[in-house]
Amino acid sequence: MPLDALQEALARAANTFSATQRTVSVVFVFLNSSFESTPASDMRRVGQTVKKTLAMRRLLTSNTKIFGCSSAHYVGPDKEPSVSVALAHFPGGTTLSTFHIDENNNFSIDWKQKQWHDIVGIPPDTEGQLQIFLLHHPEYEHMGELIAGLDFAYPGVRKFGASAGKTNALHDECLFHGDDRSRREGVIGLAFSSPDVQIDVMVAQGARGVGPVLEVLEVKDGNEITRVKEVNTPGATIAPPMVLLDMWAKTDNISYDERLQARKYLLLGVEVPKVADLAISSLSPDRTKEEVPESQKPIDMVIRKVVGFNEATKSIGVDGDVRLGSRVQFQIRDDEAARAELYSLFNKMSLEGSSKAMEGLSLMGALLLVDVERGANLFGDATPDADRALFADRFPVPLAVLTSDRQIGPLPAGGLLGAAGNTFSLSASALYITFFGRVSEAKIATRDEDSSNR
Repeated sequence: MPLDALQEALARAANTFSATQRTVSVVFVFLNSSFESTPASDMRRVGQTVKKTLAMRRLLTSNTKIFGCSSAHYVGPDKEPSVSVALAHFPGGTTLSTFHIDENNNFSIDWKQKQWHDIVGIPPDTEGQLQIFLLHHPEYEHMGELIAGLDFAYPGVRKFGASAGKTNALHDECLFHGDDRSRREGVIGLAFSSPDVQIDVMVAQGARGVGPVLEVLEVKDGNEITRVKEVNTPGATIAPPMVLLDMWAKTDNISYDERLQARKYLLLGVEVPKVADLAISSLSPDRTKEEVPESQKPIDMVIRKVVGFNEATKSIGVDGDVRLGSRVQFQIRDDEAARAELYSLFNKMSLEGSSKAMEGLSLMGALLLVDVERGANLFGDATPDADRALFADRFPVPLAVLTSDRQIGPLPAGGLLGAAGNTFSLSASALYITFFGRVSEAKIATRDEDSSNR
């Protein structure tokens, strides 16, 4: 029974709070198991189960918030679905707010900042401690505009999250927030600000570029790239993207192994113009963008899934809009390179943790928002749990996992992310959200409950 597994997961996580005499501020619930009753009653019973379990241990308050969603199957070591929960305590002085945005909100990209602040429920945080966690229904069509609006309303504030998923073919995706309310459309958000809790976000994209950088010359319907041009190569060949990829394979511009990887799983890196322009302008105050040689321009890319091929036109469809003039590059991924990327990210996180320790902050726990296309698809059937397991081996703190088909986060820029920068919809990525708090104040506990232990 899935709710039995949820109750056991909550109970085990709650045990870590019993001796602290602290209450639970937020319950993160990621339901990966199939339900046996109707969706509406399922969600009511989830809220009831959370409240009853915490109340029995005197951890529940009238302000305790439940935040989470249904999820695609998360495959653990036993290759079975699981339930993940996280219990977090935020000390006094913390501001918490949950909100819901649906089709009826009719928000506009032209909204003033105060209109966004009223929806979210928290004004801008002048000290940079505000964080916004977003979960959205996968069929919500305005996510790009919503993210842009939040970036405008809360510049320099980290925003991260993921999409919900089906628990089985008969049940729709479900979001829940507040006490025991559930939603089946739109976006839910959790905004929180605390002087005693800091959060870092790491993004692993698990991909590396192959072949020359390309400039997009023609786009159909916003996401179908029909014609591109090679950048900084003799001749600057112009052709449909798949024609160029085939040509590179025949002329050994990409290796045999890279060809095999491209056939197995092909992605596309899409340039983020604003970030690139900022990097260029910082080279020298006296040099304009036009004076910097093309080959020296830095390229910050967000990895996108390739979602379709047109055999007749040799065009490709990409998960997300692509603008004319953008620079793109084919991307492939492999187990070895993905692990190396994770090791690099974790090294940077260790250094950041050492710095925070000097401020009296310790790593309390973490959330992993991981794309369903990673796992066995990236690391193989022998280690489908590598994203979680490698982190857990390095950092023995509670870790809860949400598997979905889309993530939200800042631009990956060398691994560990700063507070500034725009927010992007990410594909095939893993986001590590790490919570640092003062030992005497903050607390987070989690429990992944494998179905085999029910």
